[in-house]
Amino acid sequence: MQTQLISNTSTKAISAIGVGVMPFSRPGRTLDEAVSVLHYCLNAGITLMNTADVYAPSAEEMGHNEIVVRETLRQWDGPRENIIVVTKNGMRREGTQWHRDGSKDYLLRAAEQSVKKLSFVPDLILHHRIDRSRPFAEQARGMQAVQQAGLALRIGFSNVTAAEYDIAQEETGGMISAIENERSPRFRDHTDVLERCERDQIAFLAWSPLGGENDAKNLGQLYPEFQKVADEHSVTAQMIALAWLRTHSKVMVPIPGFTKISTAQAAIDSTEIKLTDEQIKRLNASPAGDGSVYPD
Repeated sequence: MQTQLISNTSTKAISAIGVGVMPFSRPGRTLDEAVSVLHYCLNAGITLMNTADVYAPSAEEMGHNEIVVRETLRQWDGPRENIIVVTKNGMRREGTQWHRDGSKDYLLRAAEQSVKKLSFVPDLILHHRIDRSRPFAEQARGMQAVQQAGLALRIGFSNVTAAEYDIAQEETGGMISAIENERSPRFRDHTDVLERCERDQIAFLAWSPLGGENDAKNLGQLYPEFQKVADEHSVTAQMIALAWLRTHSKVMVPIPGFTKISTAQAAIDSTEIKLTDEQIKRLNASPAGDGSVYPD
């Protein structure tokens, strides 16, 4: 699998795609199942694992997904020094309710818990969702405090606008090292954020690169041009979507989630697909979906 060094994101090479670990914290999933699939990904050359403290079967199990990452790496006999672990903080769960908390105190406490659950300092901690109840500049400084406390090697943000990106870089003295925003056939906004990431040579991690679980299953039907190109390559529309995303920028890193080795292999195989300029033009011109189902 192709890898590249995105200079300000990590001193390690980032694989062409990452793996979103979240699905392994859904009810009914087992640790053995997660370890099997994730080991397959690591052995195939995926070097970036994406998690978050809030990914858990219940509010009482915050950090569950980080423990999955910890156990996957503990049981793996490959070169741990090559793996980039990204986690996210800034959200709380109470019962079935999810809340945002971008206060400096909470970001520090959450990062401390992430280090505890992972049993190591993560390569990157991202602020998961902006807390609209407080100034964004304050939250940027809170993330800077997380890095200064030695709780993350690097910091970044998820779900931000271009204006917020600029504020974060200004408030932290240019220390923002990655962005994780939505990007898929369904959601094609935030190109201005991607352009800033490319300018500053930091990774743009694309969450839900297939448009979320429902869109992913029906991608070829929802976006017929992707199915047409897939037929031309004798692959699936999902594989074409991942290959297409990577044509948007050298700093673009899709992070699909999967729970089966077969779908993991399909995602890995997508990195070898070479789209023609004409195919890329057709895909770019095809109608997008109805945008994110997640409110800001």
